[in-house]
Amino acid sequence: MAAGHEIVLVKWIGMEGMLRIAGEKEEELRRRFAPVFVRQIQSYRKDLFAGKELEIARNAGVSEVRQITEGGILAALWELAKESGRGLDLDMKRMSILQETIEVCEQYRVNPYQLTSAGSFLMVTKEGKKLTDALRRNHIQASIIGRMTAGNDKIIHNGGDVRYLDRP
Repeated sequence: MAAGHEIVLVKWIGMEGMLRIAGEKEEELRRRFAPVFVRQIQSYRKDLFAGKELEIARNAGVSEVRQITEGGILAALWELAKESGRGLDLDMKRMSILQETIEVCEQYRVNPYQLTSAGSFLMVTKEGKKLTDALRRNHIQASIIGRMTAGNDKIIHNGGDVRYLDRP
């Protein structure tokens, strides 16, 4: 993972955490939201499995694949930087999140950026556009969220605001 390599987010942050909460709080969610909303949440269970995504990554020459697990995307990004000895330059607005995840997180006052996201991956590659194009051709959500840098700073841009990634 060299400086300049791009970081691609595959699928959505917080997806597994949203599904766990929905499983535990299904009755509450059914009272709060329309039935179609709850069914839509349940439909994402199929996205927890990622055979096609990993095959595409292998064929695209991805140098690193990291599943987003406990601690969410922020912890996964921290660990990626720590293990690589590199810094990060990230755009929070490019991190894909499902509207259903936002609604569930607001209902239970949970930070979606810290939710476990099995089925979602960070992939590091020289050619982020090539990878995202290949994933999208296969109807898989993917976006370039940033790049590796030569320093140690872990910078997150959120519109006009700039902050540093905190240790999880």
